[in-house]
Amino acid sequence: MADGKKFYATSFALTKLTHGFITTKKGAKCLVIPIAENYLSEKEGAVYMQTDICVREEKDTNENYGFVKQKLPSDIYKSMDKEAAKEIGDLLRIVERDLQDAAGSISADWQFGIAYNAALKLCTILLYASGYKPEKALQHYRTIQALPVILGNTYKEDAKYLDTCRNKRNTVEYDYVGAACADDVDELIDFVKELRATIIKWLEEKHPHLVGKKA
Repeated sequence: MADGKKFYATSFALTKLTHGFITTKKGAKCLVIPIAENYLSEKEGAVYMQTDICVREEKDTNENYGFVKQKLPSDIYKSMDKEAAKEIGDLLRIVERDLQDAAGSISADWQFGIAYNAALKLCTILLYASGYKPEKALQHYRTIQALPVILGNTYKEDAKYLDTCRNKRNTVEYDYVGAACADDVDELIDFVKELRATIIKWLEEKHPHLVGKKA
């Protein structure tokens, strides 16, 4: 479809939306938005959007259905000023520092807590880059739970693992000494390194301007 037709189809869909459905296009899941009364062929008479686009179930103030960008729950996550996304570079540097410090000659409890902080900062980067930050209540928990929301359901187990780490970190921080062992530390550090690579790749693909890459 020519670029002009794509633009026309996208704009026209806002007022002529019929039924949307999920399909696979070029190996990626997309929301297909069929358009009524268009001048394109039946095959081209639809807008293919990534699955983070959803159909508005109720009419907006202009009496249109249209489609909207999927958002995190507003009662848990609040929109973040785009300028605040500049903090991402600082957060990435904190992750690097914490990974180095967590491998230092300190107690396993402190190593674990520092490595956990690095993991939390990576999840925070995902939220900031997506234009959100969690409310203060249960901030750590909600930051971690956003991981599969942003990266996809395949990261649900990672979120569960990090929530277990959150509880262990709270134990070593507030309750008693010795809750974390060397194996716990090694596992978490390896996890953080892998998650860091995943998130940097995600930033380069989705938000290249945040990591000094050209789109």
